[in-house]
Amino acid sequence: MYYTRWHINQVLKQIGQVILYSSFIFLIPFIFAIIFKEPTNYIFSYLISFGVAFLVGLILYGLIPKNKNVTLGSIHYLIIVASVWLIFAALTTLPYYVFGYNFIDSFFDTTSILTTTGTTTLPFIVKVKSWHLWRAILSWIGGIGVILIAYYGIFSSDAFASKKLVRAEGYGNVAGGYKGSVRAIWIIYVILTLIGIILMLLVGVDLFNSVTYTMSAISTTGHDMLNNDYLYQSNVQLIMSLIIFLGSISFVTHYRLYKEKNPFVYFKDPQFISMLLMVLIVLFIFLKHLVGTHSWQSITLLVAGTLGGGFVGFSPELIMGLAPILFFLLIFLMFVGGSKGSTSGGISQSRFLLLMKSILWQIREIRLPYLSNSPRKFDGKVVENADIRALYFYIVSYVLFMVFGVLVLTAHGYPIAISIFEVVSIQGNIGIETGLIVHTTPLFVKAVLIFNMWVGRLGIITIFGLIGMIFQRVGGR
Repeated sequence: MYYTRWHINQVLKQIGQVILYSSFIFLIPFIFAIIFKEPTNYIFSYLISFGVAFLVGLILYGLIPKNKNVTLGSIHYLIIVASVWLIFAALTTLPYYVFGYNFIDSFFDTTSILTTTGTTTLPFIVKVKSWHLWRAILSWIGGIGVILIAYYGIFSSDAFASKKLVRAEGYGNVAGGYKGSVRAIWIIYVILTLIGIILMLLVGVDLFNSVTYTMSAISTTGHDMLNNDYLYQSNVQLIMSLIIFLGSISFVTHYRLYKEKNPFVYFKDPQFISMLLMVLIVLFIFLKHLVGTHSWQSITLLVAGTLGGGFVGFSPELIMGLAPILFFLLIFLMFVGGSKGSTSGGISQSRFLLLMKSILWQIREIRLPYLSNSPRKFDGKVVENADIRALYFYIVSYVLFMVFGVLVLTAHGYPIAISIFEVVSIQGNIGIETGLIVHTTPLFVKAVLIFNMWVGRLGIITIFGLIGMIFQRVGGR
């Protein structure tokens, strides 16, 4: 059987290994809490959290024996990825309790940050440096995904497992092999982060906020910061827009720039061209409507933020006061998102472009039936009918999950237009808020929105794979 207890044991062992390596991340805020001379209970909250996470990982990884006769398949690695996100999100709530937050709001916040959504239901935001650094670190890790841990952990013992894990996380082959691909993605991500930090320092932001702002922007998270006043400075808004845009570009394209040392490689990427055109067109429309009431820098940040960043420089009241056409354009940008293979969310530019081309192909074949068997190419690759069916399945399923979220919100009395905006923003892992989701939001609504975030981050294939696993009979030996 595909789901014997031996398979389950090996899945748990792999989950334990990732959690074990992930636990050391808790030591970063612990060290900085000491450096910042924060209260003892804050310092020990990180140390205790490290101990709990380390113990959970050690029990699963250390006590379950390795079985070389059991081979895990793709579905097992989807389960590993999904489980790691849930368990790690739960474990990262531990430092929150010392600040007086309850579990559901803490779990909503950590899930939101790890999925790079950025929305929060916390009733208040504490002004504690180590905690804000902790949230920035989580957003940075969430942007690149679990592949960083896979590189340091699983690669050291099981290259095949790492390959499956990276593929399940949604990243393809970048640098001629999965090990090289993960290393390349890691290097690119660090370089982009350092560039962002330097640019923030150059416009007058202090070191701590430069680091936290950049981590949140390059991961396209956009959560609350220790000093949100920086977000209303024009020069900072421009830099933030640039960092968000860089995070929304495919890592494959960034890698080609690294290899070829030619900036024009970006203009060979259909996703980059499409994203750039969308931003310019929507920016022009927004400037035409809002330039008299808002600075063009804040409007630029708003438009860039819809690619996945979440930083807007606009209050929820101003978002709700937008003209219907602008409100719709924001929903459209959030639905499409940034490039596939980037830190951004949405259905991705790649899928949107292929959807548009598939419609044109269908129109052409209706008018000219004899061309129905002619090769169809997208981004230099032949597109089969099975690829188009998979695309339609993905997009329809993605929309249905959104519809489910909207139905739940409207059933609780929320206006339909605001409900649509919030669900598209949350499932697209964007995080632009209208003020609808707050601390007092019903528990079931929070749970559904957590699920929508999860769908947006893990992907439709993972979700349906898990659903299929639930309905499949579990065997045993």
